[in-house]
Parts: sequence; structure tokens; C-alpha cells
Amino acid sequence: MAPLQRSRSAARHGAYAQDTRHLAATTRETPLRVIAATMGCTLEWYDFAIHGYFAVVISRLFFPNFSEVVSLLLSVATFGVGFAMRPILAFVFGTIADRRGRRIALSWTVNTMVVGTLLMAVTPTNPSVGIVASVIVVFAGLIQGFSAGGEMGSALSHLVEYAQRKRKFLFASCMAHI
Repeated sequence: MAPLQRSRSAARHGAYAQDTRHLAATTRETPLRVIAATMGCTLEWYDFAIHGYFAVVISRLFFPNFSEVVSLLLSVATFGVGFAMRPILAFVFGTIADRRGRRIALSWTVNTMVVGTLLMAVTPTNPSVGIVASVIVVFAGLIQGFSAGGEMGSALSHLVEYAQRKRKFLFASCMAHI
């Protein structure tokens, strides 16, 4: 029984050595992966944060009301709804990343952020279409929150999976600035 156990163990170690050789071959690409993942997350969060930076302008264009305070609160609430969706949708993108792969999940997050940002950019103002403008802006904020929720976890996992064993924490810390 002992020889059988050793051969299984050797097979496992052989497979591990083969996996590490494959990862060693991809370490040349690791700095590029770090830059790409970090820049992707930075751009995702920039697109999502633009809504917060321009809350006053968005309140005037899409949520006109009798009171400027109410309009601003509606604009910030739209941003907050998208922000509150992050944990729920991070679970969705995490499941997709685990089942289908990190690259697919990251591609989906980038594409959904583009859709949300484009939708926000082409939405006509409230005086043009009325309440429909407010609904579209809320929907665009939800799409952006959906995307931002999936980006961070997938990108961080992708970086750590492809990092060299000695540099996993260094590469993970590249995402900490975001």
C-alpha cells in the first residue's frame, strides 16, 4: 500500500511542478497584467465616481424640482443606489468568474461600465423628455454599480493567481490605491 501512496503523491507533485512551470512561463507577462488590471479598475472607478463629482450638474439637468436641495438629494440617491448594488453584484460576478473564468468576468465588467457610461452620456435632459430622463439616469447608475461591484474582486483574484509566489502581496497591493 505504501508504494501506491508514494506514486499518487509523486503524480500530484509532478502535476504541481508542471503547473508551476506553466506559471513560470507566464511571469514575463505579469507586470503587463498588473498594469492592465490596475488601469482597468482605475478607469472603472473613475467612470463610477464621475457621477458623484457631477452630482450638482446631474441634479439640475435630470432631477429639476422646486427645491435645489431635493434635486441634489435625488442625484446623490441615484449614485447611492448604484453604490449599494456593489456587494450583491460582486457576488454575481464572483460566481461568473469562478465558473467561466476571470477574463470573461473582467470583460463583462468593462462592457457593462461602457454601457452605463454611454447611457448616462446620451440621455436627454429632463426638460426634453420629462421623468424618462430621471429613470434612464437611475438605470445607468445601477448598471455602473453593477460593473464596479464585479471589477475589484475579479481583477484582484486575477492578479494574485498569476503573480509569482513571492510577489502575490505586492501585486495585490497595487489594487489598494483604488
